[in-house]
Amino acid sequence: MTTPHRGTVSLAPLVRWLDLRGDELFGNLAIELWREIPEMRGTAPVTLPGLEASIRSHLPRLKGMLSGEFVSPQLPAAASEFATRMAEASVPLPAVLRAYELGHAALWNAFTSHLRSAAEISLNDRVELLEHGSTQLFEYIRRMTGQTITVYNSVRDRLLTDATSRRAEIIRAVLAGTGGLHELNEVLGYRTEGLHAGYVVRSSGVAWGDELAQIIRRAIAEIANQHIAIPVGPSSSHGWFRLVNANLYPKLRELDLPDDVTVSFGAARAGCVGFRTSHYEAVQTDITLSAAATPVLCYPDVAVVVLASENRHMADQLVIDELGSLLAHEDVDRLLPTLGRYLDTLGSPTHTAEDLNLHPNTVTQRIQRVEKILGRHIDVRSLRLRVAVELARHRSAATDQ
Repeated sequence: MTTPHRGTVSLAPLVRWLDLRGDELFGNLAIELWREIPEMRGTAPVTLPGLEASIRSHLPRLKGMLSGEFVSPQLPAAASEFATRMAEASVPLPAVLRAYELGHAALWNAFTSHLRSAAEISLNDRVELLEHGSTQLFEYIRRMTGQTITVYNSVRDRLLTDATSRRAEIIRAVLAGTGGLHELNEVLGYRTEGLHAGYVVRSSGVAWGDELAQIIRRAIAEIANQHIAIPVGPSSSHGWFRLVNANLYPKLRELDLPDDVTVSFGAARAGCVGFRTSHYEAVQTDITLSAAATPVLCYPDVAVVVLASENRHMADQLVIDELGSLLAHEDVDRLLPTLGRYLDTLGSPTHTAEDLNLHPNTVTQRIQRVEKILGRHIDVRSLRLRVAVELARHRSAATDQ
């Protein structure tokens, strides 16, 4: 229990007015808010009786604060329950807050109108009532708004956690081949027909959480017509999307991402089997090559490296057998990229020179140096050599980071 309001004039006239008019006023306010805030209507379990009960529950708390009975009034149970229902119905938070704004304005307008006709109250006292009453009413609305936001966000966080857990459960069943296909299509609304690409996105710096998947969703908006994702930690997410058509897949290599975000894509695959396969490709690409910190990796571009790295020890041994002396050479940083492009162009010094912005003679001289270092002729048809060079190039990129 506390002393009445600290102002020079008691707020008792305001409390008496609420005793006389409050029940009617709060009831009419519910109807007005229902009409003025369309987001509330048609979103069960949000109902007009629930709104009215919520608004009426504030009357005793407001009078208690104005009379000095409550210093820190708590959100009434009915109002907390209604905030919960609005959160469950996905009524936007701005619409919830607008109810308090409109309610505040309606109450104050009604009271000021009453004071203008209250001849028994002197003009000076009216001014004091307006000043101190306005401060107390504003403070009450501020407190109730803050507590409502807390309830609303708590419910939304719980619903999001439950939905994420359910989504992850369904997707894990689809990936394992133990079910979940119907739920993926009908409950989550992700259709398995068409072409899919799986991806793994991660942040090497700031933990982005769920926002990571949203970064990819926005980046692929023009080439994908569906998207779904699940977080696998504070700084990584697994996701899938349906391509509008297969010809758009190359655009993935051009994605513009934040500096500390990398993504590995599986190949575009069809149907439920493709959903699983592309995911596995993305995961293996991420595991094998994430250390390179290349912003975008596409499995079709690195398939040989990923497959060869399934047995890391044997892959390392292949690189040593084919390129050991070259990798130990002081000029490896120039010679290895030249050898890689030379193999990519099937042994064309001219095309290699164009790609590396060199003179063809320089390319020829470098290849001759490589042959001397390795002690053998470079056979552009050698699969072992091509695989070894690809592995070495990616390992070199990872080491440089």
